[in-house]
Amino acid sequence: MNDKNLLIITVILGLAIGGVYYKKTHVDPADAQQEPAQGQNWDNWGPQKPQLKPEIKNEGLSPRSEAKPDMSGEGGTAATFKEATELAKAKQKPIFVFFTATWCQFCNEMKSNTLSNAEVKKALTPYIICFVDSEKDSATARQFKVKSVPSYFTISPNGQTTLSGEGKRNPQQFLKWLAGQG
Repeated sequence: MNDKNLLIITVILGLAIGGVYYKKTHVDPADAQQEPAQGQNWDNWGPQKPQLKPEIKNEGLSPRSEAKPDMSGEGGTAATFKEATELAKAKQKPIFVFFTATWCQFCNEMKSNTLSNAEVKKALTPYIICFVDSEKDSATARQFKVKSVPSYFTISPNGQTTLSGEGKRNPQQFLKWLAGQG
C-alpha cells in the first residue's frame, strides 16, 4: 500500500468517525421536544437527550441586564455621554465611560464583579461615571471607535482621552489599567 492510498483511507475513516460523532452529539431542534421512540435508548448511538443549559448567574444581573452598579462618588454619574462631558467641564472632573451592550456577558460580569468591587469604586470616585449602551448610542461608540465591548475610557475634563481599554478585567487588572500600568 502506498502513501496515497493510506492517505485516502485515513481521510475516509476520519470522515466516517466524524459523522458518527456528529450523529451521536447533534440534536435536531425538532427532536428536542420529543421523548425517545420505542426501542430507542438515549444512552446508545443515535440522537442524544437534550441538555438544558444552566441559568447564568451574575450576582443579581441577568444575562441581558441593563443594570448599573452603584457608582456614586464625588464625581457623580451621568445618564448620557453628553451629560457627562457637560458635568466634567462644569466640575473640572475626569470622566470614566464604560461601553456595554445588553447581550454582553463580559460587560455584565465586569459590572457585577469588577466595577462593584470596593477598591475599584474608591479608585473611580474622582470620575464622573457614564455607562453607554453601544447599540443604543452608536454615535458615541463610533466617536470612540469602539470595536468590541466591554470597552472603557478615561477622559480629561477638556475632552481628551487619557486611557483606553477593552475586554473583561478582574478588579486587580482593572486597577492596574486605571493607574496607567496595563
